Amino acid sequence: MTEYLREKNVAPSGRFHYVVAYGGEAPNVTPEVAHAWYYVREATPERVQVLYDKIAACAEAAAAASQTDLSTRIISASWNRLGNQLGAELRYENMQAIGGPSHTEEDQALARAIQASLGVPQVGIADAIVPLRPPGVFLGGPSSDMGDVSWQVPTIAGGSATRPDLCPNHHWNVTATASTNVAHEGMINTALHMAATVIDLLTQPAVLAQVQDEFQQRTSRVQWRSMLPDDAQPPVYQPPDWFLVETNQSWPPPGISWPPPRYISRGKYGTTGPAVPPVLSVDRLRSAEASGNTPE
Repeated sequence: MTEYLREKNVAPSGRFHYVVAYGGEAPNVTPEVAHAWYYVREATPERVQVLYDKIAACAEAAAAASQTDLSTRIISASWNRLGNQLGAELRYENMQAIGGPSHTEEDQALARAIQASLGVPQVGIADAIVPLRPPGVFLGGPSSDMGDVSWQVPTIAGGSATRPDLCPNHHWNVTATASTNVAHEGMINTALHMAATVIDLLTQPAVLAQVQDEFQQRTSRVQWRSMLPDDAQPPVYQPPDWFLVETNQSWPPPGISWPPPRYISRGKYGTTGPAVPPVLSVDRLRSAEASGNTPE
């Protein structure tokens, strides 16, 4: 049902992804419990709520149509990220002064080999600083709790090349380069950009004040409130006893109810209606009529 939403009832800025995490174990056995996991994304918290309500309505309708009990749980939620133009410009100046990552020829060869295996142009890893440009129309982006942080304090974001160019996210190519010099050089480069920006903010009080003033202006008419329900708890699991002993921890952590409530299916199969009356043969029907015992 949610697939039909994509046809006309989801804005270009909205996205949702899902996976059926559990749907049974055998084709000829009706599962007692099935489990689907959805991500819902939009440009603002208000638009997220609208799209979420549409998807929840699909789940409720499907449950009603299949006479199935429905249980939902929100396990995470985050706001959109609030930018800071002055902070971004300051970081960009440092990025230009320091330059991009210094990837070796071995790094580039690895990147080209991965690109060849995926059938994309073998351009290697980007090493140039991408020009800073104003944001355009929002058509989606990554989700992170950094978004919530950005509504509490001025936040400056940036990135560096840590994997082959033109390759997809959430893919094995990211994992393949994460433990190599490709990612190491990219992270070192990002650390240099961050450190230089922090030094500027610490040594230039006037610039820091301008960054803070911009933050106050952008947040003055917006009241931040967590999108998580008041009773939400993180999806944690209990570690083994040896780990708790070695890390000097106790279980459960403060604020966590344990064990988590179990969902028990108590649904019953619906009735198919009263029993179908037997069909009498013509001879039996005539005999019943003759005896005065006409069947209903």
